[in-house]
Amino acid sequence: MDKNQSDGIIGNAIIECKLDENEGGGVKRAYEELYLTIPKRLKQKGEKIPYYRIYVELKTFLVEVYDCHCKLVKKFDWYESPKEFSKFFEDTKETYEYDLMDNEVDLVEVIQNIYKVFDIKEKIEAYAKLEQGVIGWFKSFDYKKQDINRLILNNDKMNEKYVQKMQGAFFTPHQYVKISTQYVLNAIKQSQKDDYDDYVIVDRCVGVGNLQSQFDKKHYSHMILGTINEAEALTANIRFMDRAEVKVIDSLSKSGVEFYKKAILDYKQKHKVQKLAVIFLENPPYAQTNSNKEGGINSKYQKTWVHTQMQKGGEDLDEQFCFSAFEFYKPYAYIHYGPIKIWKSRNLINKKVAECYLCNRKFFNASESAIALMSWRNEDKFYEELHFKNDIDDDFVVKKVHSTISSLYEDEGVENGICVIEARNFSFASPRLTGSLNSNAKYGKKWVSEVNLLKVIPLFCAARDEVSENGYIRDDFKDYRIIDTVYKSGDGGTIYQNDKDFLQNCLLYAFCTQKNDCDIYSKFWETADKLLDNKRKKSEIYQLYQELCKETKLKGLKNIEKYKKNEYGKLWKEHNLYPKIVNLKAKLRALHLDKIRPKMLKYEILK
Repeated sequence: MDKNQSDGIIGNAIIECKLDENEGGGVKRAYEELYLTIPKRLKQKGEKIPYYRIYVELKTFLVEVYDCHCKLVKKFDWYESPKEFSKFFEDTKETYEYDLMDNEVDLVEVIQNIYKVFDIKEKIEAYAKLEQGVIGWFKSFDYKKQDINRLILNNDKMNEKYVQKMQGAFFTPHQYVKISTQYVLNAIKQSQKDDYDDYVIVDRCVGVGNLQSQFDKKHYSHMILGTINEAEALTANIRFMDRAEVKVIDSLSKSGVEFYKKAILDYKQKHKVQKLAVIFLENPPYAQTNSNKEGGINSKYQKTWVHTQMQKGGEDLDEQFCFSAFEFYKPYAYIHYGPIKIWKSRNLINKKVAECYLCNRKFFNASESAIALMSWRNEDKFYEELHFKNDIDDDFVVKKVHSTISSLYEDEGVENGICVIEARNFSFASPRLTGSLNSNAKYGKKWVSEVNLLKVIPLFCAARDEVSENGYIRDDFKDYRIIDTVYKSGDGGTIYQNDKDFLQNCLLYAFCTQKNDCDIYSKFWETADKLLDNKRKKSEIYQLYQELCKETKLKGLKNIEKYKKNEYGKLWKEHNLYPKIVNLKAKLRALHLDKIRPKMLKYEILK
């Protein structure tokens, strides 16, 4: 009893008991439990739904047995005929919970449940289950004859996570497809002005064809399309019908490169084109093949043929697509969705930018951050900054970076050091690993001496900049454009070290923040306290921090947060300690936002 918060699931029946028709929501509540609430819980777990639904009244002895369609099957008195239950428990009738012909059925939910129950890893296998039908869930279903839009809505949610990462199965939202479609049309128009006779549109990671969904029919005959995912190709081919054909091929293999070269040449010869504008339109996968996360180190994509042709970079599949587009096909234009790093830090593409837009990654069914939609032309051009249109305004500036923040200081050795400061990499992808202040060299090995502490501490503050990490300028406003476009940088050199007020504010922040990982015995605490000036020691932040230190007899806010005072009971922390900690964190955040971050941007420690 009490399985899935029901009164009973026994054999082929769900049971709901009431004292009488007025108890606990009565018959209406019983119906909801038997036909809505409990079946939904079972479906979410991938469990089969019993065929019978039995309503029982304990006081009146009434039993009503219904089938899965709410048709009354039997009525009896449970006191007089208790054995009547057993035949419904033991009956083998099976219900098809989904009628897949019904347009209101969520096919995404159906396929997610298929993934949960059966040992499958590719959507093409899930499609096979749709065709076969699954006893207890749904009858056989010919999805090829149904509205294909039902299979592509929220398409990426129908894949396992590693399929999303490694095969580029990220659904491109319609509002951005509209923009990239216009970018392609603009490139076609410009190519005609540049005396090109014809054009082809190439997409090597087409997915289910969302990027091509808003073109007029006349453009489909100009398309060369492919994907590595058989299920995506199947869906796209049903969608495009005879207008365009999607090939299943690994674009990053040698044979894949040769296939696209030949396809472009065949189009040129077939249509007798002298000067052909090759236009790429792609939203490649973003997976890092050198990552230790699933889909990374052990991935078959770790060393593709294209990767072996690259002298540097290429650990990200997105970079391999970008490199190969310009290296092997000499495109007229490359319209590309992806991380800004290919231009900002990697220098993988330094070409003329015709148009650019910052998309919000949350609309791709992913976490919120900036995705750059770029329309490149195959003309060498170097930019120090680019101006992006975006969802908020028409001008968000992104600047190129050249040197990493780690170039601004050296390891002074454990014998001279009072703490380790780790400030490295351009991006904020792993802030705790690439931005640390600690006393045990857990993250990084660069020891900093007392002489240079004040000069190096701003680099730690930059590496743990919350705004760059999460985009929150205020609690009620998150600027997605900042995330993954603002980097740590050493481009401004050491000029920041001449600003004494800035250095002192950074030291105060590092001294009091919970992001400081030094243990209570570290030399850092005494040294930093000695280096802080009187102005900072008179601040509310310093005074509140010292109050917490005195109360707990500990040093470091991270250590104070773990403090227990057992004799005062469990509620003491919530009532006395936490409000002070929350207040201190709020003041530290305001200090960083108002007085530290603007100068980091000025001195190009953040860029």
